[in-house]
Amino acid sequence: MVDSCDDEYLRYVADRSSQLKHLDLGFFQWFDLSVWTEALKKLSLLEEFSVYGTDIPSDLVATLASYCPNLKTLKLNNIHSLVKDEMAIAIGESLPKLHHLELTWSYVSNIGLQAILDGCVHLESLDLRMCCFIDLKGQIGKRCSRQIKCLQRPNDPINIFHYGERVEYTTMEKFFDFVST
Repeated sequence: MVDSCDDEYLRYVADRSSQLKHLDLGFFQWFDLSVWTEALKKLSLLEEFSVYGTDIPSDLVATLASYCPNLKTLKLNNIHSLVKDEMAIAIGESLPKLHHLELTWSYVSNIGLQAILDGCVHLESLDLRMCCFIDLKGQIGKRCSRQIKCLQRPNDPINIFHYGERVEYTTMEKFFDFVST
C-alpha cells in the first residue's frame, strides 16, 4: 500500500486479509496506534512487515511482537524516527526471533545497533546501507561480521530510482554530493 493508506483502508485490509503474510507500506501519513493494534491483532500470520518513507512510533515494534509471533522479516527503510535509537532498542528488546532486518536510510547509531545485536540472536541478514551514524570499525564491526551471515554495510552500493531512472550510489559521499546539486 503506497500513498493511499489511512485508518479506514488499514481496517478494510485487516478485516478481509487475516491470512496475509506480507505487508508493505510506503509514504503514508502515520495514524493512530490503536488502529494499528486492532489491525495487527487480525494480521497475526504476518511474517514480513515493511515500511518505507514514513515515520512510525517505536511502540509499533512492541505491538508487532505481541500480535505477530511469526514475524521473521522487518524492513524499516528511510525511517527517521530511528534518530535517537528508540526504535532500534525496541527491536532488540521485542523481536528476538527476527531473522532479517533492513534499516536503510535510517539514523540509527552504534548504540541502537548494539541493542539489535544483543537482542536479535537469530538475525541472519542486516542491511545498514546509507546509515551514516553507524561506524563498523572496532569491536562492533567485528561482532557484526561474526554474528550476521549477510551484512550490508553503510557504504555498500545501493540502487535507487530517481525520477524514473536507476541511479547507483557506491558511497554515502557520492549520494550527498548528488542530492546537494
